[in-house]
Amino acid sequence: MKDFRVVLFKDVLGFNTVWFPNSNKTYELYKAEQIAKNCKRCPLYKTRNKFVFGWGNPYSGIMAVGEAPGPEEDELGKPFVGRAGEFLDYALREAGIDRERDLYITNVLKCFPLKIINGFQNNNIENSSRQIIRRNKPFREPNPQEIKACSTWLEMQINIIKPRFILAMGNPSLRYFLGPGVNISFIAGQPRKIRNGSITVFPVQHPSFIIRNRTPENDRRYIEL
Repeated sequence: MKDFRVVLFKDVLGFNTVWFPNSNKTYELYKAEQIAKNCKRCPLYKTRNKFVFGWGNPYSGIMAVGEAPGPEEDELGKPFVGRAGEFLDYALREAGIDRERDLYITNVLKCFPLKIINGFQNNNIENSSRQIIRRNKPFREPNPQEIKACSTWLEMQINIIKPRFILAMGNPSLRYFLGPGVNISFIAGQPRKIRNGSITVFPVQHPSFIIRNRTPENDRRYIEL
């Protein structure tokens, strides 16, 4: 695809040579997504409906990183649009944060980790069966092989956005940044510096955990974090 800026400068303004600084994060993320959405690095590509790359403001300096898309995200191609996303939106609003304006949100995995049942292999499940599984089977955590395979795309996002602050939601996200020995239950709300101190990771429970254990007190604690 021809860069629209080249069309503007060359065809409209008449310049033959144009230099662009690499500062358009939105455009760089768009280009990265076009490459990433054809990913076949792990078997999840066989059962995904849509590749869920990320959404939000890449200039805010803040990334929120969850575990993986759920069934609703798999259908719409946008992160955190299901029940967990609704609760996250509520918690952010209560904390005075605008999701679209104040952060860029993504997941460690970009494909829905479909739970396989009855011994079927990923590529042998009919479309109708996949839809039934998506509607009725619980979300499963990403496995280490899937996370390793998908890390290329998360690192690409981090390199483009250059966040100062990462909200790590849930154990898979937290362990990606801090290592396999950590547990969100013990360090939620305790910031950690990574990448030579250039990024602060702030651990919080995944919104789906709060939904499963929802009380007014848990809501309040989550918002106050």
